[in-house]
Amino acid sequence: MIAATISMLIAASAQVEAAPSPDGWSFRERVDPITDLGSASAWVSDENGKAQFLLVCSAADEQVVSLQYLPGRYLGSREVEVIVRPDKASPISTYWETVLKGAYERDWQDVVRIATAIADAKQLTVRAMAFDGQPVDASFAIAGARAKFNEVLRVCGKPPL
Repeated sequence: MIAATISMLIAASAQVEAAPSPDGWSFRERVDPITDLGSASAWVSDENGKAQFLLVCSAADEQVVSLQYLPGRYLGSREVEVIVRPDKASPISTYWETVLKGAYERDWQDVVRIATAIADAKQLTVRAMAFDGQPVDASFAIAGARAKFNEVLRVCGKPPL
């Protein structure tokens, strides 16, 4: 599962090169030629283009849906606290797994809870507390998130938000 997760993050990082739609979101859908399972990613970059926030459905051996924060900085080798704040709503704090220069949450209940909370927001601020105790912040314009999230969930056969 770790190898699948690493490949999922690497693939997502590579996707950031695609041109975004007018709302700032990028979307990619693929079908695994061996398993016939669909995979999809929807992502936005911060205004500097250095950080990305994604919802990913990965089809390695099974379809795994995850939220990912890729700030472009090493966060550590253990779980880190990630705080998301849609618009000016109350922040949501959870602990995400780390790999490479990013963090991801794949617990289905947490993914749905966070995605639902941010789906209709216009702005999202994300903070990961790195291994050295330093906050790693980024802000994203996420208008249209619900539609993009639902596209990803559709590919994975999951119910819409």
